[in-house]
Amino acid sequence: PAACQTEPVMVDCVNRLDEEQGRRPVTTKRPFDPARLPPDVCRGCWGLGHRPVRVPEDYHRLLDILRERLADGRLQMVSASVPLESIVRGGGWPDDVIRHVVACTLCGRRLVLHVDTYHGGGGMKPEDGG
Repeated sequence: PAACQTEPVMVDCVNRLDEEQGRRPVTTKRPFDPARLPPDVCRGCWGLGHRPVRVPEDYHRLLDILRERLADGRLQMVSASVPLESIVRGGGWPDDVIRHVVACTLCGRRLVLHVDTYHGGGGMKPEDGG
């Protein structure tokens, strides 16, 4: 949501996106406190480190977050096996294996969103596996 770009409560933004998509929020609502974040996580990539993909909607929720953060400049696309603009909800899977690598423009951290649509499953995690 556009409001999330300016709000200081990042967890509420993730929860609001979950609620807008008709899903139960998966995080605890508490004010965003940069001092509580691990040293390798920043406002640009916070909350994306380890997110599982169990069903197509999980993947599309992550794409919504990626698209928002790519649009506002917090993330930059490094590589994509399938262009984001070719992926639409309800449009089926564009390939058996989908992989997107993004880099946080604020801290340089690289994250990988990998989905195996044939066998099922995947998720988003730091490129270094951490």
